Parts: sequence; structure tokens; C-alpha cells
Amino acid sequence: MPAVNVFGTTLIKRSLAYEIQGQTSLLFESDGLRCDMHFPLGEGIRRRHGH
Repeated sequence: MPAVNVFGTTLIKRSLAYEIQGQTSLLFESDGLRCDMHFPLGEGIRRRHGH
């Protein structure tokens, strides 16, 4: 993981958490970045998919 939080990663983590009550996990590996995002689906999306 980079020694400092850079603008892009901070933006992703904070905006997702603030705007849509989501969670983000960033894992910096030797071959690249893994970014897992979890966030609630909107009511319209849930209805269209039968949830």
C-alpha cells in the first residue's frame, strides 16, 4: 500500500461512504490494485430484480 493516501483513493473511499452509505476496501498487491465496493441498491433496482 502506498505510504500516503493520495487524492484518488481518498475520493473513492470517502465519497462512496458519504454519498450512498457504502464501504470500500482497497488492497494494493504486487500485480495491481484490488478494489471491493459494497453499497445498498436503490428501491427501483431491487424491484426490477425481484428483491
